[in-house]
Amino acid sequence: VPPPTFCPECRLQRRLAWRNERGLYNRKCDKCKTDIISVFSPESPYIVYCRPCWWADDWDGLEYGVDFDPEKPFFLQFDELLKRTPVMALFGLYQTLENSDYVNMASYLKNCYLLTHSDKTEDSLYGSMLSSSKNCVDNLMLFQGERCYETVNCQKCYRTLFSVDCESCVAVWFSRSCVGCSNCFGCVNLRNKQYHIFNTPYLKKEYEQKLAEFGLDSLALLARHKERAKSFWGKFPQKYIHERHNSGVSGDYLYNSKNARDSFVGYDVEDSRFCSLVTPGRTTNVYDFTHYGIAADLMYETLQCGNQSARIRFSWFVLSNSYDVDYGIFAIGCRNIFGSVSLKKREYCILNKQYTKEEY
Repeated sequence: VPPPTFCPECRLQRRLAWRNERGLYNRKCDKCKTDIISVFSPESPYIVYCRPCWWADDWDGLEYGVDFDPEKPFFLQFDELLKRTPVMALFGLYQTLENSDYVNMASYLKNCYLLTHSDKTEDSLYGSMLSSSKNCVDNLMLFQGERCYETVNCQKCYRTLFSVDCESCVAVWFSRSCVGCSNCFGCVNLRNKQYHIFNTPYLKKEYEQKLAEFGLDSLALLARHKERAKSFWGKFPQKYIHERHNSGVSGDYLYNSKNARDSFVGYDVEDSRFCSLVTPGRTTNVYDFTHYGIAADLMYETLQCGNQSARIRFSWFVLSNSYDVDYGIFAIGCRNIFGSVSLKKREYCILNKQYTKEEY
């Protein structure tokens, strides 16, 4: 493909214009007519199916296929196809969700409510970018967490509350940038410590007595502790970038990555540039890649693509063993398709019309 003509920021804005993570609307499914929630408003020009209807086998995107008209611009024809082909109300892998109706951009969830951009999580609610976690509430960017509350960018933590940028911590409150700590309160930049309050060590019995005096069952006192902790955090130096286990990276919030340039919020990214919101799971050789990942390879200018897929270009929500897709939207398990919408397990299609391999 030719090099881009827009700057990186404008290209990112162009992709994000299609991404709606938390804006949900009440509307009816255009097929079964039941009341649903959707990322598409009732006034949008699209035909919207609820999850069970969109993923059902009683309709086929090929029904909406047309011949390419060389007298009309391709993108005009592509837009017309998008407006007459059913789209999904909410994003994610519906078959992997159990008792998790009110989630978006999610897969492999069980008993979850109002989670977005999350995978492999159970018994959790209110959060974004959770992965491999359970029994968690009100979290952002939480990986392998359990019984965590109001954390931001924490990994492998248990019973961690009101904390930021912590890793492998247990029973930690109001702490920041701590690794391998347990039973700490209001601490900053500690490594493998326990029974500390505002970076001051205590005996176990003294620590427990202090914690009881803090009145942590009071909302008013919790708010006071939160403000005190934030003020205390500001007295300590912070690392120039949120990162761990990287080599040759630039950006922020990057983990276990190598040669990932100008990228933000990414896990397991390698030999890539201009990436953001990449879910844990090996993602390699991608450029202008926004949201998702998990064994994604050789992708360019895509949004919400991945899950064992490769060679996807200029596409939105192309997942699950899809290969060689250009200008695809809502394609699941497809190969060799061009300018097509809402196809499942199809090959050699242009504008949703089936061709032989030779014709394609």
